[in-house]
Amino acid sequence: MSLEVEVGQIIENKIVDISFDGKAVLKQDNLTIFTDSGVIGDVVKVEIEKLKKSYVLAKTIEIVEKSPHRIESRCEYSNVCGGCQFQDFNYDEELKLKKSKVRNDLERIGKIQDYKLYDTIGAEELDHYRNNIQMPIMKSKGKAVIGYFEKASHRIVDIDKCLIQEEIAGEIIKSLKEFIEEENVSCYNRRDNKGLLRHVIIRTSKATKETMVILVINGRDVPNLEVFVSKLMKIKEVTSLYLNVNKERTNLVTGYKYKLVFGEKKITDKIGNLEYKISPQSFFQVNTKQAEKLYEKVAEFANLSGDEVVVDLYSGIGTIGLYLADKAKEIVGVEVVERAVMDAKLNVKINNIENAKFFEGTSEKMLPVLEQVGIVPDVLVLDPPRKGCDEALLEDIVKYEPKKIVYVSCNSATLARDVKYLEENGYKVREVQPVDMFARSGHVECIALLQREIM
Repeated sequence: MSLEVEVGQIIENKIVDISFDGKAVLKQDNLTIFTDSGVIGDVVKVEIEKLKKSYVLAKTIEIVEKSPHRIESRCEYSNVCGGCQFQDFNYDEELKLKKSKVRNDLERIGKIQDYKLYDTIGAEELDHYRNNIQMPIMKSKGKAVIGYFEKASHRIVDIDKCLIQEEIAGEIIKSLKEFIEEENVSCYNRRDNKGLLRHVIIRTSKATKETMVILVINGRDVPNLEVFVSKLMKIKEVTSLYLNVNKERTNLVTGYKYKLVFGEKKITDKIGNLEYKISPQSFFQVNTKQAEKLYEKVAEFANLSGDEVVVDLYSGIGTIGLYLADKAKEIVGVEVVERAVMDAKLNVKINNIENAKFFEGTSEKMLPVLEQVGIVPDVLVLDPPRKGCDEALLEDIVKYEPKKIVYVSCNSATLARDVKYLEENGYKVREVQPVDMFARSGHVECIALLQREIM
């Protein structure tokens, strides 16, 4: 494809779409242009910055005509921060856009037809909904900078207060900045892999308000850490502090080694009537209230009668499986993270659930292992990471022929790829439900119900 534009060229056109990572999309003849900011319906002037094989990257330099869907952002950082993409976009339109993205991925990538796609389930609360945040740390002219990366950049926007994170996070970040500057603690520089403090992670329970703080460090310890501990202990919601060691030159936030500095090893949160113990490395949905809506829809799609064996792959600390336990004959969870499996087993005990058990191992290898001990799923629940399922796992799923698959995904593109394979091998997508777990961002969670066709 010949790109009839050049770097530095100014183009004026209307934004027609938003990509999953929040870039605004323009069409110039047959050319796709991704620019750093704008909402659907804006007429903008953009400057071409980079030429790729089939598209170009640009920077918005002027909004010529505002979209009717544009609203006044309440966030002072929204023009530069890459954490949210939709603070200036009407929420009803955001929900429509997310439904459209799911449809486009299913039909373009998955070639899926003849299915029911529901409207996106929206959030009742758009502010302070995140129970888990990860912020990079750096120093600039002796001052601590903690925040999110700028749009399309590795520069950090210094943020004192974020609208989507728990309010307590702002107090913790303020204390951390004071500690860094008072004790002259070094901060990480990704260019030379030097400096100590890399990230701060803050996990908060919506139910109990218990708050866990994790410092990710490029080293073995933090000098004068007791000064920071004393600051944290003045914040009543903070129940623990961990250090996580990550010395690798990598974009991964955390390493494998955690050290408890003080406090409780876990925090406790609730979804519905169930309590869950959460370790620092365990996955838990970032939006607790929306998670309950998500799991209710999983239960509706599963439509259990009480006689089914449900296998929950990528089960984490057991949130989905335990939510279904009172409706199933047996719940069997599979999770590769050892600590998450330990948490899942603990969650079975504290919720007095007798028909659930969890195994450590990769989902890609465990279905044959389960069969050897007589466990064959009637219903399969999948909740993989963004990359989706390996083809080897999909092959095993087809081999063991569960009657029904409920696939939960945070990436509708990899979902579409995987269900395409399943449709080609005896399954049919019946219903898909988008759920807005990440309000004000370009991401959308969705659930697909697949049923095995009579062959």
